[in-house]
Amino acid sequence: MMSDSTDINDDTQKQGFYELVLDSIEDYAVFTTDKNGIVNSWNNGAGNLLGYTEEEIIGKNAVLFFTEADKRKSEDKKELKSALKNGRAIDERYHVRKDRSTFWGSGKVFPIYNSEGEHIGFTKIMRNLHANQYAAEQLLEAKKYAESIVESAREPILVLNKDLTINAANSAFYSLFNLKKKNQLNLPVYQLVNGMLDVPRLTELLNKVNDTDQSIENYELIHEWPSLGKKYFLINARKLFIPSANNQLILFSIEDITAQRTLEQQKDDFISIASHEIRTPVTIIKAYAQILKKRSEVINDVIIENSALKINEKAEKLISLVTYLLDVSQLNTGEMLIRKEFFNLSDLIRESIDELKLVDPHNFIVKGSIDEPIFADRFRISQVLNNLLNNASKYSPNEAEIIVRITKNKKGNEVNVSVKDLGMGIPKEDHHNLFKRFWRASLAKVGNISGIGLGLHVSSEIIRRHGGKMWLKSEKDKGSTFYFSIPINNTANE
Repeated sequence: MMSDSTDINDDTQKQGFYELVLDSIEDYAVFTTDKNGIVNSWNNGAGNLLGYTEEEIIGKNAVLFFTEADKRKSEDKKELKSALKNGRAIDERYHVRKDRSTFWGSGKVFPIYNSEGEHIGFTKIMRNLHANQYAAEQLLEAKKYAESIVESAREPILVLNKDLTINAANSAFYSLFNLKKKNQLNLPVYQLVNGMLDVPRLTELLNKVNDTDQSIENYELIHEWPSLGKKYFLINARKLFIPSANNQLILFSIEDITAQRTLEQQKDDFISIASHEIRTPVTIIKAYAQILKKRSEVINDVIIENSALKINEKAEKLISLVTYLLDVSQLNTGEMLIRKEFFNLSDLIRESIDELKLVDPHNFIVKGSIDEPIFADRFRISQVLNNLLNNASKYSPNEAEIIVRITKNKKGNEVNVSVKDLGMGIPKEDHHNLFKRFWRASLAKVGNISGIGLGLHVSSEIIRRHGGKMWLKSEKDKGSTFYFSIPINNTANE
């Protein structure tokens, strides 16, 4: 019995809030459409504003309310598309009444979803900015739509009293901050969940709205919470005046743009650091250029020719690497190209090590070999080897051993390659994240070791697209061993 009574009180309080909000809004018409813009509900306020009766407008397309100029630009379709994509669409333009007269008005369109989360239509709220005489009629009908409008909005919405206590909030708000709905009403906003929203800049913004007539429009708030991590929020806030209750509320919305900002930052980091990662092949080119210069003094045509060939080879490799960096964006769309050919993997391993030895003081040791040619993308497998060898070099003491082992599996249909270093190792808690895009081990960050956290992600994707797998064994201060296996002669993907 107590639970039922509490639910009734909660519903009554919510309904009272919706009525207060609607009582504070003037000159609104509210109607709904299906997914294609066909009107399927119509309130008296809409009839007073636009001139159509319910019988006349039901089943007609809401494009009727747009001017001919806007129709030619398909503004009606753009509005619905924007609402579906962004959770709402806002416009201010001339609208057309039944008698073809026009008025300047503002409108908001929200997508409507059923209980299963399926998109079923749109709600539009329209305001005549110069026709306050329609307010009473519109508000009466709009009360029927208030709860569905607020709850159907995907962006988190919080309504605060003047003293910044919580009057109401929608489901999206509770979901964003992992809150339970009960016991949150009437709490000061900064007391939510042990002070989660006790953010000085946020309080400053709310007080600004409270004490002035200014609104907050698309303010980007950046804050790091212990439970949520670093978040980027887009803040909007404005006053709601409730004359009948002699009360003032603050309508406060939050849009979580963390994923968007994080992706932008990752792209910026990638572009800024990529040039640094290209230095290795450039250094190799310089090394062979020096050889050419020294040998040219001896006037030995064979050496000059060979050195020139090497310079050209490394220049081509640099071009290929730049092309590869530009192709990294294809990882998200699954469009990485794999061009297979037959080649000797043992020869490729020795070639990669020989190139690295020109600029690297470590002691590279190769154990095992495979004479049978494998069918794979030589350039992509070279990328994997270079990434593993360079990582082993970066995380190992100078002149330490780096052991490369190549074997076949027991069935003889796969080749296994491992690269072992005696460096700082990787804590076990980092293992499950290590192959994620733009992720770097904690010790690498602490040690200021260069990198963008992309090499292992790309390498694992290359191996996966060859029908193989990549894994590691590592412990902190005990070195690391990275493994990959691929079929020796797999033409299934060709």
